[in-house]
Amino acid sequence: MEDIHLLKASFDAFQQSSARLQEVYGRLQEKIVQVGLELEEKNAELSRINAERENMKNYLRGILENLTAGILVTDGDGGVKIANRAAQNILSAREEDLQGVHIRQIFDGMEPGKVDHILNGHSSGHAGHRITLNGRVLEIFSSRITTVDGKPGDTAWVMYDMTGTLKLEKQARYMEKNAAMLEMAARIAHEVRNPLGSIELFSSLLMRSVREAKQRDWVDRIIQSVKNIDQKIEELLRHAKTVEPLMEMMNVHDLLKEVLLYSDQISDQGHVFLSVEYDPAEPVIRGNPVMIRQIFMGLILNALKSLPEEGRIHIRTKIEDGKAKGPALRISFTDNRPGDSGDHIQRFFSPEEGDERMAGFHFAVIRNIVSMHNGALSAESGADGTTSFSIVFPLVEP
Repeated sequence: MEDIHLLKASFDAFQQSSARLQEVYGRLQEKIVQVGLELEEKNAELSRINAERENMKNYLRGILENLTAGILVTDGDGGVKIANRAAQNILSAREEDLQGVHIRQIFDGMEPGKVDHILNGHSSGHAGHRITLNGRVLEIFSSRITTVDGKPGDTAWVMYDMTGTLKLEKQARYMEKNAAMLEMAARIAHEVRNPLGSIELFSSLLMRSVREAKQRDWVDRIIQSVKNIDQKIEELLRHAKTVEPLMEMMNVHDLLKEVLLYSDQISDQGHVFLSVEYDPAEPVIRGNPVMIRQIFMGLILNALKSLPEEGRIHIRTKIEDGKAKGPALRISFTDNRPGDSGDHIQRFFSPEEGDERMAGFHFAVIRNIVSMHNGALSAESGADGTTSFSIVFPLVEP
């Protein structure tokens, strides 16, 4: 009986142990399932991180390949690890051919010892080094790449091809120098035209009084020489047409009186009567005095060459109300030249046709100068047989 009780107690203990074992096994199964799920999550996270790293790597590589600057990355020993497309083009070599090549061999044109100095970390490399390689002028910068723990790692080398830039800079300096020379030549040319006008004016006066054929031939040679010089000046000014003239405030009456200093000599010849009528007010315009003087001299010279033996030239200035455009000054040059019809006057304004009587002062030149000063040029034939050329300039406040 006692044995039966003992067996029963042992069986109950076994059942309890089995129940606990089953319970532990169930929890272990749950734990395994949980660990499996966590492992799957970790694997998924790791795959996502790897994919992001690969995408970032491809993205950075894409940026690297599309840079116009050449990029080389070398390891601690100076061997090339990475070379982007621009670097391959500059060095005329493929990336696989550059792998492991020491940077010293590539930049052998750099100052001796400079490459080793940078690789040993003794230079920040922010200052550029210029070398000539394969016919190209390269500007090279370098920078040490530090690792996560702050230790020095690889070195990045940036190459800029300066060949085209230097060429453009040279061209810009040449163009700037050439423009300065053209500007100086244009200033001189305008200054030279004033004495040329005087020479031609007095030569024309002299021609009227000389009767001997040989002396007239001499005077004619002087006039022809003036024409040739003025033609060369016109060619020079066409090349320098982009040069802006110096503009300043000036009194037109003062400038006209300066030109008319020759009026006594013209009147003394007894052939031409010159009269001037000034507006009571003092007209001030903004312009280039040399060019305006050219216009006045040209119109007077044209009238002088076109007049008969007993000719008249009348110059008149008048301030007009331009209404919306504001006040303006009209300067009229009227003479009694024979035989000029309206069509003949308009022919003077054609840039394709000149007139031998105009010598160096072609109306095309005068019209261009007037246009440059925002003025207007017109011509008309009077009922009394006179010919009148008028120039209108906008006035400014003195």
